Amino acid sequence: MESLSKNLEEWYGPGNAALQKISIEEYYRDLPGAVILDVGNGGQSAEQQLGPELSTKIARFIGADKSFEMLSRLGDHEKILCDANAIPLADNSVDYCLLNNVIHHFGFNRADGFGSAVSGAIGECLRVARRGIIIVEMTVPRWVQQIESAMVGLTGGMATFVFNADTLRGLLQGAEAVEVTKFKTVRLGELVGDWTLFRAMITVPIKVPAGLIPYTYVFCEVRKVGR
Repeated sequence: MESLSKNLEEWYGPGNAALQKISIEEYYRDLPGAVILDVGNGGQSAEQQLGPELSTKIARFIGADKSFEMLSRLGDHEKILCDANAIPLADNSVDYCLLNNVIHHFGFNRADGFGSAVSGAIGECLRVARRGIIIVEMTVPRWVQQIESAMVGLTGGMATFVFNADTLRGLLQGAEAVEVTKFKTVRLGELVGDWTLFRAMITVPIKVPAGLIPYTYVFCEVRKVGR
């Protein structure tokens, strides 16, 4: 796991730093004094997720992940081993849930229906969060999503399924009694520079200019109506 952590930082560190900067400056302004549940935490501490300054201002930081190996690889913060569709916390027990590049890891099982895993996790996060959810998520062009859907049709499912930005927005808006606000998209090339060499997939050991990789990152807030 130490080797994986080192490699992830080498491969994706610049992109993650750019994503974090936008999140802190534009989406995390209400977090001071809040109780935060970081879903799909991957063992990241509050400082790693929120930055050194903001992390000292929150009331409590809890990391949740269904992988014991990922959850235990870093950090000594409070942790919960659980699936995003079954969070063992009471209703309205935290202020915000963070979903930081985790939605594509929910996957897509043909038998469950398109987007069901995402919808279930969003509903569960809204149950435990008083204020709502702050999301950062990688998305792809619609034609890539169509190829993924065709693969699911052939194989029955994919452990990782990356949505198109408009599709993701529709799934979020489908949750009951919520408003999706501050919806923003940024190309990978805009984040790190079009000519910066970037590894598009963990399983493919090749770096290409970021401007050639069709990833667009979505930022948004999903808030309970009236909160």
